[in-house]
Amino acid sequence: MEDIDHIFRKCCFAQLVWDIIVPSSMQAQFFNHNLEDWLINHVGLDVVVDGRKWFIIFVVILDNLWFCREKFIFDNVRHHPSDIIHHILRQADAIYHFELGAELFVVKRNKQCNHVGSYQLETTDYRSFQV
Repeated sequence: MEDIDHIFRKCCFAQLVWDIIVPSSMQAQFFNHNLEDWLINHVGLDVVVDGRKWFIIFVVILDNLWFCREKFIFDNVRHHPSDIIHHILRQADAIYHFELGAELFVVKRNKQCNHVGSYQLETTDYRSFQV
């Protein structure tokens, strides 16, 4: 039986993806924690990698690993790691640019209204982006 640790870290496909994307400066210590600490540490890591926020890349990788595993199990569809990596980086860029745009929009709207918290943006569905 597979568990989340297998899907996200131990299966060959996941390891290939991580080996390609994780910067060499992070590789030595990358898997040195239990799953919970590993997730918490990387989601909270405030590092920029190739112009992208690491925590965004990290979460997008997890989402794509889960998606690929589902496609493999339920639809017998195999993805090549290099195709997924390109998709991951495009998604991370789209989220980062959307996040910047959302912050700018909120700041602009709040300045016009002279009170903070008057507008809320729904930013949960990044899969709707065409990347």
